[in-house]
Amino acid sequence: MFVKERNKIPLPSADVKVRIALVYPNAYEMGMSSYTIHLLYSLFNNYPGIRCERFFLPKKKEKHTILQSLDSGSKLTDFDVIAFSVHYELDYMNILWILENLHLPFRTKARRLKNHPLIIAGGSAVKSNPLILLPFIDVLVFGDLEPIFEEFCKVLVKIGDRYEKFDQAISDNSDELTDFCSIPNVIVSSFALNSLEDSSTSGCVFPVKHKVLSLLDESSNPTRQILPVFQDPDLSLAFGETFLLEVNRGCPSGCRFCLTGYVNRPFRNRSFDQIKHIIDESILNTGAKKITLIGSAVASHPKFFEICQYIVDKNLQVMIPSIRIDLITPKILNVLKLGGVKSLTIAPETGTEVLRRKLNKNICNSEIIEKCEMIFNFGFQSIKFYFLVGLPFETQEDIQGITELIQNIQSRSGKNIPKKGIRLSINPFIPKFFTPYRDYTHNFINQKMEYFRNTEKFLKSEFTHSPQIEVEFLNWKEARLQTILSQLDETFAPYVEEFYENGALPVAMNRIDKENDNVISDYLIQLSESFLKNVSNSTLKLQKLINFGFIENYLLNEAILGQKEKITGCTDGCNRCGMC
Repeated sequence: MFVKERNKIPLPSADVKVRIALVYPNAYEMGMSSYTIHLLYSLFNNYPGIRCERFFLPKKKEKHTILQSLDSGSKLTDFDVIAFSVHYELDYMNILWILENLHLPFRTKARRLKNHPLIIAGGSAVKSNPLILLPFIDVLVFGDLEPIFEEFCKVLVKIGDRYEKFDQAISDNSDELTDFCSIPNVIVSSFALNSLEDSSTSGCVFPVKHKVLSLLDESSNPTRQILPVFQDPDLSLAFGETFLLEVNRGCPSGCRFCLTGYVNRPFRNRSFDQIKHIIDESILNTGAKKITLIGSAVASHPKFFEICQYIVDKNLQVMIPSIRIDLITPKILNVLKLGGVKSLTIAPETGTEVLRRKLNKNICNSEIIEKCEMIFNFGFQSIKFYFLVGLPFETQEDIQGITELIQNIQSRSGKNIPKKGIRLSINPFIPKFFTPYRDYTHNFINQKMEYFRNTEKFLKSEFTHSPQIEVEFLNWKEARLQTILSQLDETFAPYVEEFYENGALPVAMNRIDKENDNVISDYLIQLSESFLKNVSNSTLKLQKLINFGFIENYLLNEAILGQKEKITGCTDGCNRCGMC
């Protein structure tokens, strides 16, 4: 193995009823940077009768690769349940590779529990669009696991008790899978497919209810986290060798393009007292010298400064994924500087205030310029800026606004900006279901994607001459694949299989589309035609399967408010969306 690990814990060995393979379908360094992997690993191994071990994608996906657990060396074929944690749509291809590697049928209807492991999946990609995964995954979890964990594990242990007795195809609605039907946040795929086909044989009641973890203090943040020690100098975790601490869940901003701000409502903060206790335990149990605060809006925690100060007082470093521009103050910058932070990440998203308001971000350019000057004056080495292009209602003026905003920051901060001190990450807008701008697929209909190509060409010409600026663009072809996979419904399963079998390259998707009468492009067109007008057929399917609690047409109305530049908040007890 290319990495050693510290703080590995003894796994349960006595009275094990079911063995779960926790699989992150991508590289080890990405998976171990995921708080979800640490959380699930801890939860499952602390439940009586369950033993959970970790698997990651090998460095080279060769045909006869034997997938082995990092915890015991056991083969993946030895496990009763394979649980995928999926957060990126292109990882669907890695899931199919793993199934093929295990000689398992791709389709849930072709697998039998007596001979095959139960395949389950959860994660942000599942929450965004479970439809395309229904034909491939037996059981999908689309919400918080903690409030349903006890019920869910009881069913898994029950399956383990009777595993040798199974002799029914999963699609035959066996009693064992019916046990999942009473659990919120859980979709049994075979029943869901029957329901979508209006079959009377469906064994579950749809839509499935969404249940959230009301208090984040009720989620036990693992305090004995495994820390990798890499032998390869070219490998590292996203946050380095660090302890991951989830301080909040959800986001109060409600940006109209962002999945987290809608499906993870309400916004919940962990209590400061519990955070202090977790930090103290982490010092005893891991020896980590750095604490990374996890959450979509860590700086929105009401005790954010006090949390950072507590970490600094313990002689530890602090790391944050990003910070809201309007929450930047000298006091905050000072404590982050003391905590060893060298670079900050902010997300203006676009260059103009008009388009920013349409996204539900009420931040003016003058404030961005002022806060960037403040950051550089404090001696931070760099600022990373996230921008989106291809947004709804975007004009050339908005693209030009990006260059003008950055030029104004340069003019204001001047020599205080180090070489490559302005790091621009410019990404295409990828629409997601369960957000107001879910159907805006306009820029991906044309396979050549001239709009993105021209935008990249223009921005590169504006920025490449300054030594203070570093620019990176997400590959547009990859973005189109991600958009397609995040939007397709269950009827496209044959095309997904064909895409995988043809190498999972952009050219393969284009060829499949052309050879099948532009079926994928036409689907994207149909979605785009629903934007601001009505609810698309795929959205209706999702509403039939999942009840997140949104008031009828809330997301559609929110998109219309965006067009009018109306700012709407997400606050406790407002009852605007119906989820709280």
